Amino acid sequence: MLQRYAAGERDFSGVDLSRANLADCILVGTNLSGANLTRANLKSSKTLDIRLFQYQTFNEIRGIRENRR
Repeated sequence: MLQRYAAGERDFSGVDLSRANLADCILVGTNLSGANLTRANLKSSKTLDIRLFQYQTFNEIRGIRENRR
C-alpha cells in the first residue's frame, strides 16, 4: 500500500490492510472506505482528509437522506 501511495494512488477503498504497518506514516487525501483495517498499526500516523466511510461529509449524508424523502 505504501508503495502505491508513494506512486500517487489515493484510492484504497475495499483493500485488505489488516495487520498493515502504517505507523508514523503521513496519509493525505486517502480513501480508505470499506478497507479492512483490522489490527492495522496506525500508531503516530498523521492523517488529513481521510475518507473512512462511503460519504465524506455530513452535508453529503444529509443530501442523500433528503433525496430519499
